[in-house]
Amino acid sequence: MTPSTHWMNERYVQAGYVMDPQHPQGLVYANTRQGPMLLGAMFQMKKIGEFGPDPGGPLTAWHQHENICFTPFGFEFSLMTPTGTCPVGAFDITAPAMLHVWIVDNPAGPFAVDFDEQLVRKIDQR
Repeated sequence: MTPSTHWMNERYVQAGYVMDPQHPQGLVYANTRQGPMLLGAMFQMKKIGEFGPDPGGPLTAWHQHENICFTPFGFEFSLMTPTGTCPVGAFDITAPAMLHVWIVDNPAGPFAVDFDEQLVRKIDQR
């Protein structure tokens, strides 16, 4: 089981909301034995190359993911293979800029790029 999952609202992405707390483009959940547990929200820009505001200065660092493999046969994502290729039937994409806002304690900070998978496993053991 994947420790965490991003659930995206494509309608909010296409609407072009920018850091609207009423319309986060994504929610990040820990997959626990008790079911999904909300870890935080994700704001995503509509277009590649656009970055959102930095209300927290350098703490609110927008980031992009490159070399993501996407298949049109559903919402299946993976990283490229060690040889720099996508699996058969998938193509390479770059995601628009995004900003995570964690609602649970993240040692890397409330706007960190990632949430440590080991922490997700600890949450699941509670």
